[in-house]
Amino acid sequence: DADVVGIAREETIAGVHVFMVREGRIINGNEFVLDKGRDIPDENLLHDFLLRYYDATTSIPREVIVDCELEDAEAVEGWLTGKLASVHGARVRITVPRRGEKSELLALARQNAGHTLNRYKVRTNYEDKRVNAALLQLESALALDGPPMRIECFDISTIHGSYTVASMVVFTDGRPDTNQYRRFKIKSAEGKPDDFLSMREVTTRRYVGLPEDELPDLIIIDGGKGQLSSALEIIRGAAGHKDVPVVGLAKQFELVFTEGNSEPVELPRRSQSLYLIQRIRDEAHRFAITFHRKLRGK
Repeated sequence: DADVVGIAREETIAGVHVFMVREGRIINGNEFVLDKGRDIPDENLLHDFLLRYYDATTSIPREVIVDCELEDAEAVEGWLTGKLASVHGARVRITVPRRGEKSELLALARQNAGHTLNRYKVRTNYEDKRVNAALLQLESALALDGPPMRIECFDISTIHGSYTVASMVVFTDGRPDTNQYRRFKIKSAEGKPDDFLSMREVTTRRYVGLPEDELPDLIIIDGGKGQLSSALEIIRGAAGHKDVPVVGLAKQFELVFTEGNSEPVELPRRSQSLYLIQRIRDEAHRFAITFHRKLRGK
């Protein structure tokens, strides 16, 4: 007798699927959608779900199969054992299988949780609402003239100055526009790791000579004040584009540095705007790393 708890997460929501196994057979499956952000650790999400789920049911199994360790597993096991109230003194165990049939059941529960999440997103028009909210929040937080319908983001990838490359990813209407992605071999910083010089080169190649009507609504530079200043030196100077908004996104605390302001903008935790720019930055990083590895492999 066991319950198998699979969880699938995406930004501000999580899907949960619980297989009820009794006498070795799956007899039922229950699904849930949780409104929890990405900054809630998996263990906390699982812990809160278990307490809520088993507080509302009288069907207590001998074993609860989950995919991450709980810090207070013994306390939760004791609470569940009390609810089981077995006359034979049986205890409830919380286990995290690594292989075998239980692990396969857990993988299936996670897959079903993903389906639960997808159905919820379709039913509630989640994607469109999320993207629209994110763009409007960015417009307000960064004091833009309108929602940034086209965003371009740059990242540099190198190892000690070798095979230095840059990536440019484009998000149109809040979604990846992969046909517009570009990658660059950086020549000016070859042999010496210099993110600032690399950023000046890639922004020169992208924006010098680009007509005003082809500019994006927002440019994101992966990095802090130094990388932002290097990009602005070219975009405002050599390229002569005075009005296009340019910001830098620092990795450590996810702070957004804006032109002419010493204090960064801190987007609210769990906000759609923060998730969107993190996603854009991560995509630029992935695209740059992929190109860098490909060159290095050759």
